[in-house]
Amino acid sequence: MLLSLREAQYGEPLQLVLGADKRNPLVSVYHSQDTGTLHVYYGLELMEVIPDQREHMSYKLLVARLYNAGVKALTLQEVFQADRKTMKRWGEALLEGEPEKLIAVLAGRSRGKKITPEIEGFVRARFDSIYQEHPRSYSVAIRKEIKQIFAVSLSGEALRPLFGQLRGKSGHRTGETGDARPRASESNRETTCDGGSEDVSPANEVPDDSPSVKEQESGVFSAEAGEGSAGLIPADRKQSPDFNRIAQGDCQFCHHAGVLIFSQALRALRGDLPAEDAPILQQWLAAVLLGALNIEQSKFLDIDDLELLLGCVIRQPHPQRQRLSEIAQSGMTEKLLALNFSQSRSPTKAKTQCEERNDFYYDPHTKHYTGEANILKGWCANRRIADKAMHTDFLHATDGTPVYMEWTDNYNTLPERFLPVIARFRSVTDLADKTPITITIDRGINNIDLFGQIIARKDLYIITWETGYKPEPWPTDASVQSIKLQRSRNRANDLKSYHFEYMEQPWRRNSGMRQILVKATNPSGRTIEVAILTDHPDRPASQAIRLIFWRWLQENDFKYLDKHFGINQITSYASIDYKALAETLEDKQMRNGHHQALVKQRLELKRELGRLLIAQRQYSAKARPTNTPHKLPESAHKTESKRQQRIAEIDRLIGQLNAQIKDTQKEVSRLETLLEQKKKRLDTANKSVMDAVKVLARNAFYRTLLPFKHAYDNYRDDHDYFRKLTRSHGILIGRAEHVEVQLISPVNFPPKIRRIIEQFLEQLNATDLELPDGSGRKIRLLLGSKAGIQLARD
Repeated sequence: MLLSLREAQYGEPLQLVLGADKRNPLVSVYHSQDTGTLHVYYGLELMEVIPDQREHMSYKLLVARLYNAGVKALTLQEVFQADRKTMKRWGEALLEGEPEKLIAVLAGRSRGKKITPEIEGFVRARFDSIYQEHPRSYSVAIRKEIKQIFAVSLSGEALRPLFGQLRGKSGHRTGETGDARPRASESNRETTCDGGSEDVSPANEVPDDSPSVKEQESGVFSAEAGEGSAGLIPADRKQSPDFNRIAQGDCQFCHHAGVLIFSQALRALRGDLPAEDAPILQQWLAAVLLGALNIEQSKFLDIDDLELLLGCVIRQPHPQRQRLSEIAQSGMTEKLLALNFSQSRSPTKAKTQCEERNDFYYDPHTKHYTGEANILKGWCANRRIADKAMHTDFLHATDGTPVYMEWTDNYNTLPERFLPVIARFRSVTDLADKTPITITIDRGINNIDLFGQIIARKDLYIITWETGYKPEPWPTDASVQSIKLQRSRNRANDLKSYHFEYMEQPWRRNSGMRQILVKATNPSGRTIEVAILTDHPDRPASQAIRLIFWRWLQENDFKYLDKHFGINQITSYASIDYKALAETLEDKQMRNGHHQALVKQRLELKRELGRLLIAQRQYSAKARPTNTPHKLPESAHKTESKRQQRIAEIDRLIGQLNAQIKDTQKEVSRLETLLEQKKKRLDTANKSVMDAVKVLARNAFYRTLLPFKHAYDNYRDDHDYFRKLTRSHGILIGRAEHVEVQLISPVNFPPKIRRIIEQFLEQLNATDLELPDGSGRKIRLLLGSKAGIQLARD
């Protein structure tokens, strides 16, 4: 009736978009499809009509007024598609009453840039004279004058394109960013480097039509976001081998020179991935190796130096996240995991170890979720409760190297996920469909139906614990064997011995499975007895014992991935409603929660009834004249009367519950239940790409560490020393045939470790290292010393 009145009043059909509620009893907003406008009513009175356009000023003012009026922010966010923080800024600007600030806030990113025509004209007029006075800090000097004259603070990034044009027209030779970094090719060189330098003739200088100038003049950039040139990517740079940022004779300081130790891993991305995606993936891989566990933390890196080493970078976090969302929709996760798997398969393993190449550890890794999304709950072992959780199905090689992973939720149980995960693992790797593989899994897989499916296959074998095994006396005629396994502690020769006695027999519940009974004794003399199950008919029991008892390699890797590579970083808070997933999921029956609650309530009543009946029997025994010489007190009779009333009441309640249980379905559709509860699943597409990059980073770190680890032979801090080395600063010196990289570590390495590092770098240099920017320029890594750096006075 109310809607028809509105239509009659305005003469066109209106649709209610914001209705009245407890916090908003009078204001309502309707949408007109014919005119594309919003009609705002106060009770029955029309207040205003505004365009239904997200960027219109009236639209934003309406949202600001409603927000200030106390209308529920979540409702406003859903109706007007505005972020809560954005609405708060609009509302605060409206209350302050400053017109200029209000216009600036409402305009948002669409407002005019700070560089007005007046400021641009001033920069063009003053550039030549200021550059002659301050050739190495002209950007700072110009921005200081702009602030004094125009009262506007500008960043160097905002002015960089204009500086590029002015340098190109005037023929000035300087760094691309206009900073105060000295260059070895200048006539008055003020910084010298240990290891010598070469005189540079004018012929060695970069001409005015070099790519750095031509790109800026022609505007060949891919605009990602931000004011000025922040977040812009030089589009041609990634494929320009002639673009030598480190010319012969140049001597430049670089904060992240140590990451070139991983140049082979960085270059592999350019060789095996699409050319348009490889540069940003290189940037993320380098950032993770340098300690940035998420995109937001990358702002603490020196982007100029990353650009110097990698070539093409995206500077700001926001455009990086946009690029991540684009890449996540292109199947990049599978490509990265395939690359990771191929890198983890060493082709030089001995034939006696070939079977181990097809042995893998499988384990679900759970992350406790603390966000607002209404996602499914799962068991969080570290908190010992069932709470919102995300699960990752991980596959590791037997040396602890992660080779595959995928995120999921608790919709399907582990036995239901197992075979599909193995199928997808095969699809993204170079394992042939019929290649037999053996999966060792710690827990959660004991399922008779699943065991039957695995036994029927010839390309998949499993090793796991028998759940609920209780030790029993071994048969006297059993063939008992023993083995000893050793594990290194702090050094390769510092060994701990573990002793195992074992026997095997067919499993009583399924003869297709072998049951291996094991008595394991650790170095402290503590002995436990467990049972191992495997369906592999020919695998020696000793190998099955070693595989499952050495699963700690995988467990330790989860901690390492989280601490040093941020595998538990959320990356994206986006979620998908189960309504959108319904067509892709297979529905299944689940226990009805209401039915379970009724059964539980009936059980509690029966327990109480049992206690009351026992008390009643004791009272009757005491009340017999032959047993009780004295009469029971009056209070005992009153208690008995109340007890009988409670027994009668419980009998009635149990009768009601029995009727309700009979009329309630024992099982219901899981999918329909989730739709009713409005459950969601986290959208892990972005996270999967970043996690695949982090797995690549982890494996690159371990592969490169290995020679240093063997030479140093101290497992307590070898990772820490090596990590410090890979995050060293450095000095890049342009030589005729290569770029010399002198690493300046923040750690004072002892003489022994310095010798080991120097030998390690020599071995690394023998592999023909190249800059990972695609230019093909060779690099040579040396361990430098800060004593070889001379600082110049201004």
